[in-house]
Amino acid sequence: MNDTVRQAAESLADELSHFPWLVSVGIGKPEGRDTLYVYVKSLQHPQLDAIRSGFKGFPVIIEKTGAIRPALPSPQVRKAGGAR
Repeated sequence: MNDTVRQAAESLADELSHFPWLVSVGIGKPEGRDTLYVYVKSLQHPQLDAIRSGFKGFPVIIEKTGAIRPALPSPQVRKAGGAR
């Protein structure tokens, strides 16, 4: 049985989660084909070579985002009267 794109994304995120350069794993459909997106802080990691050609039958697009921080505090912090 083939993985669904969501299962593949979850599996890839689990596999890469211990790397500090990983920002997120997402799903898209460019040109009508289910695709995995890997967002990273930088592209200089040999581990990325293993997934450039695809993962579990899905194409992979790797995009450098740099570090991402929230523009606003989380809703829980705002409710508690934290940072504004």
